[in-house]
Formats: sequence, structure tokens, C-alpha cells
Amino acid sequence: MSSSCVTAREREVFELALRGYTNARIATDVHVSLPTVKSHIKSILRKLGLKGRKDIPISRLWDKYIGDSAGLANLVL
Repeated sequence: MSSSCVTAREREVFELALRGYTNARIATDVHVSLPTVKSHIKSILRKLGLKGRKDIPISRLWDKYIGDSAGLANLVL
């Protein structure tokens, strides 16, 4: 897979998804439509090489991308 950067909005949506927010709640919180949230999640899962949310190893990703001091700002795939 070629390297591609995760956008700032994808980072924001991904962080909320990792916290267990529903797509509807993410849409409300970041002031975008539900289809936009779904698009962002689909894009970032594709960049991570995952098929769906159930494939996200929550604790490992949380520790790696959110639990550290850099957070998702350094997520480049």
C-alpha cells in the first residue's frame, strides 16, 4: 500500500470512533452529515487496511495514536 496521510478531519472522526461514539453522534459533534462521517471512517479504515470497525484493535490503536503525547497528529500511513 502506498503511503498516504490521514486528514485532520479523518483524525478527528477516528478519535471519536475509537472512543466508541456512534456515527450519528460523531456527525453531531463535528457538525457534518452522517454520510460524511461514514465516508471518513471508510477512508481511514482503508488506509489502515481494515474491513470495518470490528477489525480495529481498539486498545492497541488507542495507546499508539491517542495515548501518547503526539496523539493522532503523527498518524501517517
